[in-house]
Amino acid sequence: MTLERLFEKEKITIHSLHSHELTHLIQCALAKCKRAKIKKSETNCFSVNAWFDGECKKARRMWKESNKDDIKLKAYKQLLSKKKVNFMVSKRGELIFLRKNNPKLFWKELQPKNIQIGNNITTSKWFDYARQLYEQVPKVDPPPLVNIDVELFTVQEVEMGIKKLGVGKAKDLAELQAEYLKWGSKILAPHITKIFNNIIQQGLPTNWTTSLVIPLFKSDDVNNPSNYRTILINPLFAKLFGSMLENKLSKWVEERDKRAKGEASFRPKHSTMDHCITLRHIIEKFW
Repeated sequence: MTLERLFEKEKITIHSLHSHELTHLIQCALAKCKRAKIKKSETNCFSVNAWFDGECKKARRMWKESNKDDIKLKAYKQLLSKKKVNFMVSKRGELIFLRKNNPKLFWKELQPKNIQIGNNITTSKWFDYARQLYEQVPKVDPPPLVNIDVELFTVQEVEMGIKKLGVGKAKDLAELQAEYLKWGSKILAPHITKIFNNIIQQGLPTNWTTSLVIPLFKSDDVNNPSNYRTILINPLFAKLFGSMLENKLSKWVEERDKRAKGEASFRPKHSTMDHCITLRHIIEKFW
């Protein structure tokens, strides 16, 4: 409803909206919509010694008040052992449930708490390292734009593309996530469709070509940039546009039999396992 009110207030039509304006409207809607506030827990749900409850504290206090009597100490240790075993059995069941129903939270629980790693790497060093990694490919001139009278994408295809976007991913430079498009897909899909069709004729917006580089420490010296693994967080709309364009191209080459006969990677209903089975069959037949 927040998006609908914003579109009505600004008197926005499908033909008048640009990519940066659409991003701004989504950001405004998120600021007003409480459901868009995603709270991230900084610690694991299962804290250390979570099994140490009030009963354990009471038993420890009684042992100390008894001048550390051996009998009280034995009862206290037995209680701790029992509480710990019951806790581990309970959490084991919870982890089994998470593994089947929420794999992301399951692996998060198994990972150690985030450790803040300090380093003395300057911004210029990070920039030089990233440029060395990502500017090795020689620059080429973009292909000439071709005027296409037929609109390449439809609203239904955009809605399907939004539906296929992965959730739980990091925010891009515009602070957008796939969840935001999914919540307002019915309202946003016509505008996104118009923008995508305009891009085919006018070219990709400049801000869609800028990605966020995040370094992840691996090991060894923390002050050496080469000891970090970098990941790129691409703009959300660019990711959606690229996936839909790839689907269009894949469908076109499959229908016209333009792919190599032996290619199995990144093809629907194909797998490397197909080649493994074929190779095994040849070996068994002629060996």
